[in-house]
Amino acid sequence: MDMNNLWAINRDMLDVSVPRYTAIVKKDVVTVDLKGAPSTPENVTVPVHKKFDLGNKIVTRFNRILIEAEDANIIKEGEEVTLMDWGNTFIRKFVKKDNVIVSAEGELNLAGNFKLTQWKLTWLPDLSDGHVPIKLVEFDHLITKPSISAEEQFEDFLNPVTKRECDALGDSNLKSIKKGDRIQFQRKGYYICDELPTKPEDPIVFIRIPDGHSKNCLLYTSPSPRDS
Repeated sequence: MDMNNLWAINRDMLDVSVPRYTAIVKKDVVTVDLKGAPSTPENVTVPVHKKFDLGNKIVTRFNRILIEAEDANIIKEGEEVTLMDWGNTFIRKFVKKDNVIVSAEGELNLAGNFKLTQWKLTWLPDLSDGHVPIKLVEFDHLITKPSISAEEQFEDFLNPVTKRECDALGDSNLKSIKKGDRIQFQRKGYYICDELPTKPEDPIVFIRIPDGHSKNCLLYTSPSPRDS
């Protein structure tokens, strides 16, 4: 059996049983000032899964949020997007420094139809207690070819990078997570909590669970050599 088919079965089993949380890549994170959003933090209770009753989580809505640089770079000024677990907003303006987007101005449009927007974005409130440091880890195949013939040398197909890591920010609900808990980060995949922090500044470490989807290499900003 193709391993991707096996991992797809894994995905189907996980999808009905794990809660969904938010993680955004820390590198070059973009701050968005939202017109029409609450100027003081507003905590809202929402389901941790849209289809299955797995409990609730707290989403903090605020007039200053963080989005990923990768998302900011595909949005056009004036475009309407959907903020997951909140509603629609127009992105009115981007601010760049050295040709890199550093911030943006938006305007909530909660009457907008999420079905009509092309981009559904994950986000976090720009608050000191609105997120926690996390590290996302993914392990790749040891060899780069599905099968090796008798005439080929095994060493020629060793994968030079089998471990990738990414510093990220996770939503504040992760403060109560336990080692071994399995979750889904929306738009990223399934993960298992592998390591809890020993100091407040240390990240919670999550390892990605294979699900049959190709990894998003843009997610991983700090690749580790195979022999490290």
